[in-house]
Amino acid sequence: MQRIEWLGMAIDAAEDWEVLRHSTRRERGRLMLADSVCGRMTLAWAVCRNRPDSERLMQDYRSRDLEQDPDATFEPLEELGAWEGYRWQRGSDELPEGSEADADAELEPETAPVTVSLVTRAGLYEPVYKRWVEATLYWPGAMEMADRQLERRILGSFEVIEPEQGLGRVRAFGVSVTSPKSHEDGGWELEKVEARLGQVTLEFQGRGRQRATVRKLGATAAWFDGDAEAFLRRQMGSVRYDIEAVRYDGQNAWLARSRPRGEGYRWLLRPDRRQDLVWANPRVEHLYHVTTLGPNCSALEAAQFEVRATSRGGMR
Repeated sequence: MQRIEWLGMAIDAAEDWEVLRHSTRRERGRLMLADSVCGRMTLAWAVCRNRPDSERLMQDYRSRDLEQDPDATFEPLEELGAWEGYRWQRGSDELPEGSEADADAELEPETAPVTVSLVTRAGLYEPVYKRWVEATLYWPGAMEMADRQLERRILGSFEVIEPEQGLGRVRAFGVSVTSPKSHEDGGWELEKVEARLGQVTLEFQGRGRQRATVRKLGATAAWFDGDAEAFLRRQMGSVRYDIEAVRYDGQNAWLARSRPRGEGYRWLLRPDRRQDLVWANPRVEHLYHVTTLGPNCSALEAAQFEVRATSRGGMR
């Protein structure tokens, strides 16, 4: 199993499920995971100022599912914490047009369509961020005992991360990032994610002009010569900076700090200061690059971001 942490939520997923689509809006969005064949789980959320009528919501979902699939059968989920929901045993051979499962599968062109025999729909209201959260699991074959155990383990693992850190804490795509805690301004928030083969970039927004970017670059054996200092100097470009060797998480690292403007520079403009931290992890063949940017008065340090490798790549 792997642990996924996203926008104040945490949930377990099967080891071979990978993040296929993602949203970074805390008010409304979804996170979709798939295996090598089809979509397997969607975690969706929406802000609700008042606790919704969950029983009525599930009745509406069942009615919609029955309209799409008149031969479907339903069974309620066993009691599992705050989750409410049901299993939808499909009666037709194909997914209904426009269904979430159909949209989420995103199969490769050469892959034959897979019939989703059963769908688990579950929902709960979490009062910390005042959000209605839905988990939808897709089972491509007959549901075996192992599938029921996996269903129970996934739903039972869900938890909410406290606001002082939750919105700036990410565990996905083979990397775990914990942003600095900040009680006075509510902490950092994940703002943008770019994931492509061999590279993941996470951008965070702090108070005012404070910003941070965390990059994970993979397959270093194919392109990285082991000189992290030279790599860092190339990233700094035309920025005037001082550089030093440091230790980070037990690894040799290099830290670059941008130099302040000269005395004649108008202090009212409050130019941003930059720090870059680079280190390699040969065990997982990854190179990590953290950049922080903020006004002169900011004490933000790149090393305040905790960045760790996780067991699963989580990226197509």
